[in-house]
Amino acid sequence: GDEKVGGGLVRVLESVCPRVADVKVTVKNLEKFNFAPKKDFILNRLVSGVLQVSAGTVVVLDELVLDEGKLTHKGIERLQAAGHFVKELSVQYDFGAYKMPFSCKALPVVLSHGRPLVMGADFVVPVDLPGGCGEGGQENSEENVPVAPEEELAQIRYFLGLCAAREGQRLLVGDSMNNRISADFADRRQQDKNLSIEDLQKWLALARARAFSLGEEELSVAVWRETLALEDKRKGREKLWESARATIMKEAAKQRKDAEAKKQKAQQEQQGAHQEGTKAGDPSVPPMQSG
Repeated sequence: GDEKVGGGLVRVLESVCPRVADVKVTVKNLEKFNFAPKKDFILNRLVSGVLQVSAGTVVVLDELVLDEGKLTHKGIERLQAAGHFVKELSVQYDFGAYKMPFSCKALPVVLSHGRPLVMGADFVVPVDLPGGCGEGGQENSEENVPVAPEEELAQIRYFLGLCAAREGQRLLVGDSMNNRISADFADRRQQDKNLSIEDLQKWLALARARAFSLGEEELSVAVWRETLALEDKRKGREKLWESARATIMKEAAKQRKDAEAKKQKAQQEQQGAHQEGTKAGDPSVPPMQSG
C-alpha cells in the first residue's frame, strides 16, 4: 500500500542518515498538530512544531497517505507553512501578531502521487513503481525493503559524511568553464523560453554536488555535461509523467461525464414512465361540479 511505500523509503534513509523525520501529511495531522512553533501566551512559552528539526535532518513529507476531508483555516495555514519550509528552508515561528522565519538546514523530500499539495520543491523526479510491488510481486513494506549489508551501509554513511563536510566549500570554476556555462545556458534558453536564472542556479548546485561526490574541487567539462544530461533525463521523465497524468485525467473526466449522462437519461425515462402512468389512471374528461 501507499503507507508501506513511504515507510520503506524512511527505513532505507534511516539506515544511512543520522536523523530522519517521517511527517505524514494527512487531514487529521494538519488539523491536530502545529507544523511550525507557536507562542502560547497563556503559558508564556513557545510550543514546538513538527518542522522544528535539527540541522541535517531528512524530512520526508509523505502525501501518499493523504485522505479525503476538509481543511479548516488552521489546516491550510499549516500546509502553507510546510510549503514555505520546503521552498525557503526556513520555519516561520508564529508569535501571534507576526511570524518570524528561522533558517533550517534540513533536507526536505515530498512524496506524492501527482502534483504535491506541499509546493516549493526544486526538482520533481517521477518514480515508476509497477503495481507498487518489488521483486517477486511483494509489496514494498517495511519488512521486505532490501537493505544493503552493514559493511556497505557503513561505506555509504562515510561517503555522505564526506559530502556533508564540504558544506560551504566553494567549487572552483575557471574562465573557460564560465564561458561554456554561459553559452550552454543561452542555447538552451533559445529552445525553452521558460528557463530562468533560477534554473541555471539549480544546475550549478547539481554540478557542485556531482563534482564534490567525485572528490573534485574544480568544475570540469565532463561533470558539467553529466549534470545537463541528468537534468535532460529528469525533464524527459517529467514530461512523460505529465502526458500520462493528462490522459488519465481526461479519461476520468469522460467517465464522469458518461456516468452523469446515463444518470440523467435514467431519471428522464423514470419521469416519462411516471407521467404515462398518471395519464392512464385519470379520466379524460374532468367531472362536472354541481352548482
